[in-house]
Amino acid sequence: MNQQAAALTPIRRPDIDWLRIFAVYSFFIFQAVWVFGAGPPQGAKGSGLPEYVNGIGFYLSQWYVPLIFLISGWSRKNSLQQRAGIDSMKERMYRLVIPFATGCILTWPLIAYLGLIDRSYIGIQGGRPGGPGPRSYLDFLPDCFTNPCVHAWSHLWLLPMLLAFTLLSWPFFSWMLKKKVTPLKISRVWVYFPIIPLSFLQAWMGPPRSGTEGFFSTWAGVAYVFVYFIIGFMVSRYSAYERAIHQEAWHAGIIGVSLFLSMKMLTSSLTPQAFAFMGSIASWCCAVAVLGFAKRYLDHTTGWFSYLRESVLPVYIFHQIPILVLGLFIVRFDIGVSPRYVLLLVSSMGTTMAFYHFLVRRFPFLRVFFGMKPGKEPAESWKDQVLHRDRC
Repeated sequence: MNQQAAALTPIRRPDIDWLRIFAVYSFFIFQAVWVFGAGPPQGAKGSGLPEYVNGIGFYLSQWYVPLIFLISGWSRKNSLQQRAGIDSMKERMYRLVIPFATGCILTWPLIAYLGLIDRSYIGIQGGRPGGPGPRSYLDFLPDCFTNPCVHAWSHLWLLPMLLAFTLLSWPFFSWMLKKKVTPLKISRVWVYFPIIPLSFLQAWMGPPRSGTEGFFSTWAGVAYVFVYFIIGFMVSRYSAYERAIHQEAWHAGIIGVSLFLSMKMLTSSLTPQAFAFMGSIASWCCAVAVLGFAKRYLDHTTGWFSYLRESVLPVYIFHQIPILVLGLFIVRFDIGVSPRYVLLLVSSMGTTMAFYHFLVRRFPFLRVFFGMKPGKEPAESWKDQVLHRDRC
């Protein structure tokens, strides 16, 4: 391969892949919090999690969902450079539409059924099952996809939204890729420019809430994460801007964490507009910090890297089933609330990984349904790692 072709060949960035892994596995943390939330399942012991656990859930939920869209926008540049036209559309169908359909078939009926047998799960998971509870799951299953009152796609909203963003941004991204990039130096001040549109949309959307529903329940919420998607592409396209972000990581991190702590301490005294404004600034600053720290400390691969990278979509699609099913039993254990939360977290993650390792990963047809390549992805060789290091 000549040098010109090598320069145009997209490469994977370990730091971006590590962030994607972290973002998806973070779903376990705060969705387990939901099980112990304001409406715990009937028969639960205790009155909810300690405040520090709720604080962790609040902190993560405010910036890790926007981070997912930022990473997705970042990845679009390489995808568009590697594929054009119909090939790019096929890749998006393979990675988003097929896994979404698989997730609906696999998780929708069970989540809706759990909402019927325990009404507290309806509000937690965004479903709205109607009618009396069925005698059994098999009685309920035939009507699950035909009853308009049953709605329980839950966390799967992320996939169709990413597809919509991909289609909406396609002309703009394609146009940007055709423009010549001139070398320039960007001031660190521009790192904070996205705060302007983000704070406006956040104020329109209302105060940030714990959970993901605030990002798709209003047009402002959809626009909010769409801006993150656009910014991700721009960061990937202009390396000078990405370098400025990396240089500002520590300052942005201090600002973001300080604002989040202030929001938690001053919740009762802040107006909704002030709360929303602070939340938008804190979320962007934390995203800047995470990008910078990932580039500095996670720009390498390990023996588990390829394994975890492949697991992202299957884990995302399936993870909520063990959390909800095991949560029905674990919340009733006569032990402390914190040990129950840790037990739910560990057992649900272990069940999900067993499902991925022993079923999805080993059968080619299941790999396709979950958005994975039919053949196992080989671990990155030492030559690949040297090539990546030399070209960064």
